[in-house]
Amino acid sequence: MVPIDRRARGEAERWARHIVQAALEVVAGMRPSSQLVRWLSPTVYADLRRRTHLLALATHREPERAHPVRARLQSLHATYPVPGVLEAAVHVRHGHRSRALAVRFEQRAERGWVCTALDFA
Repeated sequence: MVPIDRRARGEAERWARHIVQAALEVVAGMRPSSQLVRWLSPTVYADLRRRTHLLALATHREPERAHPVRARLQSLHATYPVPGVLEAAVHVRHGHRSRALAVRFEQRAERGWVCTALDFA
């Protein structure tokens, strides 16, 4: 793990929490994906849009799931394997259910932190 000062670590992890929560809201149909295009790699953005589409199809077939429960980010445990990279394990709660996510952010000079991997477990 790369050493990182406390202030920079706090800022990076707050940013990661914000982006992950926003991605959860996109998948649930509560936020447009276009709000995140700047902070996601093209691959992550395409996958997020695909997930959103699949969930929308599923909820139209199952009326009892038409009003999604807002997902809440419970915890984010970050590591810094190399300079300019943040990887995290995320615990998300959907009502009484839990889910894990793995996320990777890379620091880019022109864009700041960019999400380059978002894996829903």
